[in-house]
Formats: sequence, structure tokens, C-alpha cells
Amino acid sequence: MVLTEFTIYLLIGFSVIAGYYYLNRNAQNNITRFFVTFLIFDFLVSTIGMYARIIRNNEALHYLKETFLYNDYWFFNPVIVIGFALYAYYFRLNLKNSLLA
Repeated sequence: MVLTEFTIYLLIGFSVIAGYYYLNRNAQNNITRFFVTFLIFDFLVSTIGMYARIIRNNEALHYLKETFLYNDYWFFNPVIVIGFALYAYYFRLNLKNSLLA
């Protein structure tokens, strides 16, 4: 079974909704709040990053193919670095919390 990109965006969206629901129903842990915020950030970046596909698939926007907007490298490369840093920070918080308990 091959997951399409739409299915992946749908799964990320459901995880954001589930995380937000969990934060509203349970005691608010700072580590969990950080992770749900990161999920929201990831969902927004994935949604905004679809602009390049819209340019490629839309005939009316073909004049944008000669601009920097056609490639999404300039958008996703810094986000990848930020994402790795946030993952490292999240695991560091988790390890600190488990070592103190």
C-alpha cells in the first residue's frame, strides 16, 4: 500500500487534532505542549509548502515557473534544520524528565 501525500497530510492533521484534544482534556505537561506545538508547526509548513505543486499543476500560474517560487528548496531547507533542532530539544527535555523521576 502506497501512502499518497494527501494521506500523509491527513494523518498529520488528525495528529494535530488529537494532540490539541489531549491537551485540553488532561493536565498540561510542558513537554507534551511543546510536541503538540511542533506538530502544528509541521502541519502549517506542509500546507504552505504545497504552493510549488500548485504552480506546477495550474496552467494559469505557469508564468511563475521562471521565479524563485517554482522551487521550494529555499522554503524547506531552513525548516528541515529547525525541525531537527526541535526534535533534539524535545528528546533532551524528555530525557531530563525521565532521569529526574
